[in-house]
Amino acid sequence: MIFLEQRIKEYKNNCGEDFRGILNKKCKLTGDELLEIENLAHLAHLHKNKLLSGALSTEFEDKIKNIKTQLSIDDLIDLLISTY
Repeated sequence: MIFLEQRIKEYKNNCGEDFRGILNKKCKLTGDELLEIENLAHLAHLHKNKLLSGALSTEFEDKIKNIKTQLSIDDLIDLLISTY
């Protein structure tokens, strides 16, 4: 089982873009996984700064609670923000 923090580590270490915007060939994540991490990182940043409200905040919290991870929710949010 691959936990989100392992995919985030792969994202940070091997999935950068060069100056032309071309993804590093070492990246082992799929396009969907890349988008998921980027979207979660963006939402985590908004959540941490209390810019999410109502249904969006609830949806984000539900999404975070359902992620397979070994981290606490606060640690996961901090890790996501570090990728943003």
